[in-house]
Amino acid sequence: MEKQPMQSAGTEETWDPSKWGGMSREELKAQTEVLDRKVWQLEPEKVYGTVQHGTHILFFGSMVCPYTQAFTKEWLVTQTRIDILSLAPPSFHIAKVQCALTPVLCHHLMRSDGYPTLVLYHEGLYIKEIANRARHWDQLEAAMEMVKKGEFGAWIGVGKRVEDPTAIEIDAARVEEAELTATSHSGAVIADMSVDGSRESGESPGIGQGAEWSTIPVPLLCLSFAVVLVIAFWMQRRRSGVRGASANRRGNAYTKVDSREE
Repeated sequence: MEKQPMQSAGTEETWDPSKWGGMSREELKAQTEVLDRKVWQLEPEKVYGTVQHGTHILFFGSMVCPYTQAFTKEWLVTQTRIDILSLAPPSFHIAKVQCALTPVLCHHLMRSDGYPTLVLYHEGLYIKEIANRARHWDQLEAAMEMVKKGEFGAWIGVGKRVEDPTAIEIDAARVEEAELTATSHSGAVIADMSVDGSRESGESPGIGQGAEWSTIPVPLLCLSFAVVLVIAFWMQRRRSGVRGASANRRGNAYTKVDSREE
């Protein structure tokens, strides 16, 4: 089955309606917008909390992805079948997750680069991706049967705990804050925050391996700055004196020339 990673399905010039049920790009998009009103939706920000309990098969897709749009119709048929026939046990749920506005979050949750992606979760565990969408009903039916029987041993053995994306974002913020704080101090040394929260010394561009500006005592830096100011002041006064003497010599010369002309 095809997925859409980061590339499009083609421009208007290369769009082949025969691959999309005889519809143009606009017609496929319009059809999907109507179908999405009937599809059970789950907000990306609520996925982590939702999958902590029960069994879920989630359909991750993007509203701008034609592969997602094409599969939405098939997914709605599956949803209707489960709903009308009351096939799902109480702790089994399915839903669609719209990822167009939250691709980073969805990538973390579904562990895949392409859309659409179907993922099976159980009690906070990422069990597997249902790769063959053409046979996804078989996978859903098997999952519902396992839930009814309470046979979760195979899932627990292969499942991986879903990490809280909020906690990961907080850690990333701490790293960014540490880097900004370090670079704001003269830009000489950059401090990176390691995974365990400890700092590791790095170098900013243009700083040599032997540079250790951050280890110079503050009083010494202040004294050095004062000495530089004194020297600059002395040199300025000296240049002013030289310019004044030169001006006097030029004035005397003009006077002598004028006296000769008289």
